[in-house]
Amino acid sequence: MVELALADLIRVERERLDSALKSHEQSLRSSVSGFRQNIEHQLKLGRLKDQLRELEEELTKTLTENARKEAKRTAINESLSIAKSASKELFKIVQDQKARRDGYAAIASQQSISPVASEENKNEDVDRCKGLEESTAWYQKVLGFHIEGGHGVRPVSNYVQGDSSTITLSSPPSTMSASSRTSLTGLSGVRFSGRSRKDKHSRVGTPSSVSATALRRSPRFKEDDFGGDFNGARRPGSVGSYPSVNVKKRGFGEIDDDDYGDGDLFGKGKVAVDESAPGAATGMILSLRESLQNCKEDLTTCQMQLEEAKLEIQKWHSACQNESIVPTGTTPEPALLFNYLQNLKSSESSLKEQLEKAKKKEAAFVVTFAKREQEMADLKSAVRDLKAQMRPQVLQARRLLLDPAIHEEFTRLKNLVEEKEKKIKELEDNVTAISFTPHSKNGKSLMTKCKILMAENEEIGISASEGKVLILQEKLEEKDNEISVLKEELSRKEVLSEERDSADDEKKVMEDVETNTVEVKSEAET
Repeated sequence: MVELALADLIRVERERLDSALKSHEQSLRSSVSGFRQNIEHQLKLGRLKDQLRELEEELTKTLTENARKEAKRTAINESLSIAKSASKELFKIVQDQKARRDGYAAIASQQSISPVASEENKNEDVDRCKGLEESTAWYQKVLGFHIEGGHGVRPVSNYVQGDSSTITLSSPPSTMSASSRTSLTGLSGVRFSGRSRKDKHSRVGTPSSVSATALRRSPRFKEDDFGGDFNGARRPGSVGSYPSVNVKKRGFGEIDDDDYGDGDLFGKGKVAVDESAPGAATGMILSLRESLQNCKEDLTTCQMQLEEAKLEIQKWHSACQNESIVPTGTTPEPALLFNYLQNLKSSESSLKEQLEKAKKKEAAFVVTFAKREQEMADLKSAVRDLKAQMRPQVLQARRLLLDPAIHEEFTRLKNLVEEKEKKIKELEDNVTAISFTPHSKNGKSLMTKCKILMAENEEIGISASEGKVLILQEKLEEKDNEISVLKEELSRKEVLSEERDSADDEKKVMEDVETNTVEVKSEAET
């Protein structure tokens, strides 16, 4: 019975101790796992920080590379635009130079032709003017006409009455009408028409000393002097145009003696000259002077344009030499400029290709940069989650370490656990003693003791009485009390020793925890 009671007591105590040990082990394991997780999280946090630093460095490198490439791309675009504008300007300048060269060549060719023609025309006009002056002088000397520019012809001869005849001269091909029906061969455009007065009784003056033969023999009386073929157009080399005049010429054989009495060429009839234009010589001279002035002005303008073109060509040459377009020792030519433009176009195409490649690389870098940013965002979110997971455990550990009531409860439970462990050891010893084997010495000694006790109990039960039993019971109780006191003292001593050991262990654990927390704080601060 006692063995069964002891076995039940041992079983109950063992179950209770097992449950307490399991709970204690679970709490210890949870705390240890929490510490381990904290340490692992700290290590992960350190690794993540390193990765973040590396990613930040890569990000800065990629950003600097992108900025450099962007600056390079902008520089390339600017150089392309400058090259395009320069090529366009050069092309325009070349086209303008070509057009000006052609214009200058045409002007030079015209000028090379026009001076000769103008000189010839000038000489012809001078000769014509001289002939006109000689013819007018001959008229004044021989016929007695006095030509006034713009006022017509006034007869001053003794053979022609000034009051009975009027002659007007209005244009170079002028018409003169008189009372006689005579036209002189030399007076182209001058017609003498009219009837003579056949009044022999009223004839006044002396006969003229000039005859038709004299007129024919006059060296200056030519058709060319007065423009014998006035048909409304200029003669070659003359300046200006004149209106057409119908000229009616008659030979000297058609002159009647009745019309002109006794060799009087002009007769005594009334002479009427119609005025229709200014003097031929004056108009011709003015037109010649005007044409000469126009030629001089054209020549000066052409010379100015030529000087401007030379200056522009010189500027173009200097610009080409300054831009190092033309190699040293050679003159700039259109072919070289066109080759330079072709080279610029080819370089522009190559730069465009490089720009396209740079754009593709930039797009690839942007994609990788976006991926890296996504990875960084994921890592940051993971770090936040880890920090959020670590905060409650750290706070709980701090609370447990700082709360004195929890600390007391923890120490009390620790002591209870130690006591239970001691009891478990004793019970295990008893169990091992009970579950002995024939070969175990402890089992044999216990069996011998049990046999002795059983024999004593039988003897006591037989020979003892009630008083003796009570005395023995009291003695047994006293012995039990002494044994319990001794056991308590022994357990206290063991508890003190174990508390010392556990306190040392706790101190070590706390020191380790404090060192870990200090390291975590330092890493978090960094």
